[in-house]
Amino acid sequence: MKYLFTVVFLFVLPVFHAGAQSLDSRFIDERTMKGDLMQMLAEFSRYVKADYQDIDSEYGCFRGENTMGSDERGVRTNADLSMVCAFLCRYGNPGARLPAGVTWNDLNTMARKSLDFTVATHKAVHLRTCADGRYWGSLGKDDYTWESSLWSLSVAYSAFFQWKKLSETERENVYRLLKAECNYELERNIPTGYIGDTKAEENGWETDVLAVTLGLFPHDALAQRWFQRMREFAVNSYSHPSDTSPLYRGQNLYPDYTLQNHDFFHTSYQNVVIQELGEAALALKLFRGDGRWRTDDLFHNCDQVTSRVLDWLSLPDGEQAMPNGNDWSLFLYDQITSYSVMACMRHNADALMLENQAFKQIRARQQTTKDGSWLLRPDVGARRMGVEAHRVMMTWLMHEYYPTRKMTPSTWTDFLERHKTARLFKCQNVVRAASKDRFTCFSWSQGKQSYTGYIAPFNLRDNNLVVPFREYNTGNFLGFYTVENCRTNARPV
Repeated sequence: MKYLFTVVFLFVLPVFHAGAQSLDSRFIDERTMKGDLMQMLAEFSRYVKADYQDIDSEYGCFRGENTMGSDERGVRTNADLSMVCAFLCRYGNPGARLPAGVTWNDLNTMARKSLDFTVATHKAVHLRTCADGRYWGSLGKDDYTWESSLWSLSVAYSAFFQWKKLSETERENVYRLLKAECNYELERNIPTGYIGDTKAEENGWETDVLAVTLGLFPHDALAQRWFQRMREFAVNSYSHPSDTSPLYRGQNLYPDYTLQNHDFFHTSYQNVVIQELGEAALALKLFRGDGRWRTDDLFHNCDQVTSRVLDWLSLPDGEQAMPNGNDWSLFLYDQITSYSVMACMRHNADALMLENQAFKQIRARQQTTKDGSWLLRPDVGARRMGVEAHRVMMTWLMHEYYPTRKMTPSTWTDFLERHKTARLFKCQNVVRAASKDRFTCFSWSQGKQSYTGYIAPFNLRDNNLVVPFREYNTGNFLGFYTVENCRTNARPV
């Protein structure tokens, strides 16, 4: 039988040649990193202002794939960019240097008017419809919008940053929105599932909306029920078959702590739950700070997922290898906030080191654009820009409220020594190995009907020369193995 393997590459110039400081492993101290993160968001405001449009004297929005629409392509973009503008006004003034053509008044206006539009178009407020004639959001198990709780997280953070500026009517509308979302959580089932379509990430964002509502309205008559439901969603985010918690409903992780989403082993979804649970914990501390609602359930299995899976895929530039590729823009380093949660809240020295490296890569990549955007060819435009800005903002907040100045980061040399042995993730048919020079892995996943390999040099100047499977071309590397005249039936022996 003939086996033909074709490796296809699309080479472009390495992205990150923005100076030696961005390309070496020297640790940037917390104060300097926070200053740079804030300035990065200030530079991003050029992109934000260019993307913004007034609707009328009361409302504004951000353009995207579905401008003013009632789905993720419309609402999520508005909510995230509103939140980032509000954050800059709350924490960046004075201090951050705004680029030419952007003023603090611009940011205040964009934050307020886009927040008001997002709130007004929610089903619980229904002051006006979205551009498609619909409202967005969830009211109960028979009337809900998938993912609306994730967007509501950003609405809540935006509202909190602007709270002193909001009228009583605006505050009441925010309350109505969040209460409706939380009451939906009380009525619905908590989903579980792990083959092809984990519910880990979804349960993570359901945790978030309950946390932000508890943070803003800790004395509500329903607060105790919201708190209990938040704990249940948190435990059933990274839920594992070995769990003994009485809140456990079913597994979202495989026995080896890996997960699948979009029908394959997806590193981005493997880590993002840590970010979501950390954002919930942050909201409970930040919004009220009285310690009324606290629980370690918000970190359920985060340590195990990190030590058993993510650490074995982490690279010296802060990237996490994607053995089966990814189905959106590559080299975002958007796992930075998951590192931040582990460093700031779990005191993980490895995460502190890797976060620092990811920060430098995001900073360097932004310097390749002229408008402050995070990358040149984002797959979903303004929505991707908002998601990335969301991550950068949350990393700053983690260090503001859970500082790491007393911690000592690990070194890459030490980290590699502890993770140099080969490792087989049996549940995913992925094997990885690391030498002093490079990371390699090979996969025969059933989710992607091909063999996929991933080779990444440890030399930071060549850190983006990888061979992943990439299904769509958004300006990133392509690479995959095509198998002809046989089935993809490899198996461990």
